[in-house]
Amino acid sequence: MFTSISIKNHNTIHVADFIREMNKIPEVMEVYHIGENYHFLVKVVMQNMESYLKFVLHRLSDIPDIDHIQSSFALSNNKYTTAFNL
Repeated sequence: MFTSISIKNHNTIHVADFIREMNKIPEVMEVYHIGENYHFLVKVVMQNMESYLKFVLHRLSDIPDIDHIQSSFALSNNKYTTAFNL
């Protein structure tokens, strides 16, 4: 799952607090600070949609500075690589 998250206060302290919270959650695989309508793109791994729903309702929603959450899921992975030839 890809979770786009905006936080209420986008200053240095709140950004650091949010990142610290994300680093505590084992299901969170990746966190990107992005420049869009949302402040962060978070990659979350769950067993199923029911688990993801519980994660959003009971884990993410408990983080006080979160303002909006938007969830997306991949239908397929058509390319994945971590190698780049310079």
